[in-house]
Amino acid sequence: MLIPELRDFGISAFSMNNISGKALSDSQISKSLHLTITISPHFSLPCEKSVVLKPCVFVTTIILALLRLPAQAQKVDSIFFHLYTDSLKKGTFNYINVDGKLSNGRWQPLTGKELVFTSSYGSFDGNSLFVDTACKEEKIMVTAVLKADTTIRKTSGIYIKTMEQTEKLRTVEEVMQGTNTSPAGKRKRNQ
Repeated sequence: MLIPELRDFGISAFSMNNISGKALSDSQISKSLHLTITISPHFSLPCEKSVVLKPCVFVTTIILALLRLPAQAQKVDSIFFHLYTDSLKKGTFNYINVDGKLSNGRWQPLTGKELVFTSSYGSFDGNSLFVDTACKEEKIMVTAVLKADTTIRKTSGIYIKTMEQTEKLRTVEEVMQGTNTSPAGKRKRNQ
């Protein structure tokens, strides 16, 4: 008797016999089992082993055997940009978040290990795009291509931040002394 689900995981032989070698009926199976499992081609045991197991131990043994088998990898069906911000900042690394939708419907974040990134301006280090301060572009076209299947690609235009940061940051001395140089309308948090 071979359970179809076990065949999917590479278990090629599965028998439930009593000690004398005769096939067991369902009522006999519920009492005790003489179990022989041959796993192939992924795993080979030094020899086949026969063990007498109680039904609950039998089920636990099967579950543990299946957990040791390699999980089937899900295939990436499509990729999408899920950006943390609406614009890129000049003079810094900007993280480009790309997620892959798997064949089972789940999402997985993708990195430079799975993707090839290109852009119309700047340079990539992994998922991070560096845009230098000399950039005069209004927006940068970023393309991500899946290494495993180059037909899966996504291109997006990401705008460059146009307003410069005008907020004056406090100096180290001001932070250490606890002085506040913020505008008069703002309150200190720890009063």
